[in-house]
Amino acid sequence: MKKVLFFITLMPYLFFSQGHRFIYELKYKPDSTAENAEKVEMVLDIGKKEVKFYDLQFLKVDSLSKKTGESWQTNSQTQQLLKRNLGEDKSLNYKDVMFDYYVIESDDKMNWQIAPETKMLGEHQVQKATTEFGGRKWTAWFSTDFPINEGPYKFRGLPGMIFEVSDSKKHYVYTLVNLLCI
Repeated sequence: MKKVLFFITLMPYLFFSQGHRFIYELKYKPDSTAENAEKVEMVLDIGKKEVKFYDLQFLKVDSLSKKTGESWQTNSQTQQLLKRNLGEDKSLNYKDVMFDYYVIESDDKMNWQIAPETKMLGEHQVQKATTEFGGRKWTAWFSTDFPINEGPYKFRGLPGMIFEVSDSKKHYVYTLVNLLCI
C-alpha cells in the first residue's frame, strides 16, 4: 500500500521532472527446468530523448566507479542492458562477454491487442493487453493514468505505463514497484 501512495504523492512531479526512473521487480526462471524463480530489481530510465533498461546492480556499480574512480565489474544476472531513442522500437542491446560489451541492434515492434478487461493493482485501475514477442505470449497490464507508453525491457507502445507484464508460463514477470524523478 505504501508503494501506491508513493505514486499518488509524486504524481505532480512526474510530469515536470527531467526524467523518470521506474524500478521493476523481475521474477524469472534462469532456465525452463528451474523449479524456483529468481528475483532481481531492474531500472527503467526515461529521459527527454532516450530510454534505458538495466539491472539495478549495474547502477550501483556504475555509481561506485564514478565515486572512487576505479573500474568495477558488475555481474548482471539478467543480461538485460539496453537503450533506445524515446518513441522508437529499435533497441541497442549490450551484452557483457568476458569484460567487453557487444552491441546488438534489434527492431522490437510489438502488435498489442488491447482487451476490455481491467483490474486493480493497488489503487490503480489497469487494463489488459496481449502480444507475441520473442517466441512467447505476453500479457501486460497498463494504466492510462500515466500517459507514458513505455515499460520494462523492450515492452512499449501501449497508451499508458506498463505496471506488469508476464509471459504465459510465468518464466518472466516484471512488476512495477517504485517511481523516482531524476
